[in-house]
Amino acid sequence: MTTTVRDTLDQVLRLGGGVVLDPAGPRMRASESLTPLVQAHRQEIRALLEMSLAEYAQRGMPLAVLVPWAPSQRIVLTPNVQRVPGVSRSETWTVGELQDLLVSCGHAPATVLEALAIFASASE
Repeated sequence: MTTTVRDTLDQVLRLGGGVVLDPAGPRMRASESLTPLVQAHRQEIRALLEMSLAEYAQRGMPLAVLVPWAPSQRIVLTPNVQRVPGVSRSETWTVGELQDLLVSCGHAPATVLEALAIFASASE
């Protein structure tokens, strides 16, 4: 059975991992058992982060992002779904909600990665 990038990201999410927005470049924190899958889908995960917000709203998939200041230490970004199985609504942000927040604060991020980096640094 072939594991897709969606399957891989779902497993990372279920096991508490996610994207770490490191200044040197984003990286994925995942359990050791998922490392081969994450590496196999590295380019596809990177492509998700490089999408415009509009493209992510159309073609994206739930993506766990580790955010140190969040109560659960992470958020889950989704294209337009407000409910992700096993994730509370307070942890879930649609790309539209994130974009609205950033625009109201005077930001106009071009990519998902840029939006997440601004969001993650908000309380630093």
